Amino acid sequence: MPSSRIHCRYRYALPLLIGIIFALNGCSSSSSGGGGTGPGGGGSTPVTVMTTSLPGGTVNSVYSFQLAAGGGTSPYAWSTTSNNLPAGLSLSATGVLSGTPTAAASNVAITFKVADSSKTPQTATATLTLTITNAVSTLNITTGAIPNAQINTPYSFALAAAGGAARRASRWTS
Repeated sequence: MPSSRIHCRYRYALPLLIGIIFALNGCSSSSSGGGGTGPGGGGSTPVTVMTTSLPGGTVNSVYSFQLAAGGGTSPYAWSTTSNNLPAGLSLSATGVLSGTPTAAASNVAITFKVADSSKTPQTATATLTLTITNAVSTLNITTGAIPNAQINTPYSFALAAAGGAARRASRWTS
């Protein structure tokens, strides 16, 4: 019965050897995640903000732009750390910057933060600038025909115009 003595003597060796290997590699023998690219892991590459610039917007015009991220584990959660979005805009958790800007803003630096969905979320930030401009339309004279004047008779006639910059007085010259 020498083979049964050998079997009894080494029956704990295999589990012990597996435990030592896991300990040396920094791994866990549980299946709850904690590494790798699965849902519990941190992804094979770091999460990054892929968007490098924001398109400009116009006051009182609908604005919508999807921010992009890469690496890590999707889906991603977005936020701002600077809390200075132009009036009328908001950022969704999915990374959509949208709304209707209500005031002009020039080169506003906005810091965006993205977090991946791994068990221990990775984060990345990027500061991008956004400019919101006033809508400028062409000034058009809308008066049709002007009545003829009479010599030695006072004359007055109102001209009408539409468009141009809002809240600015127009100056008429002949």
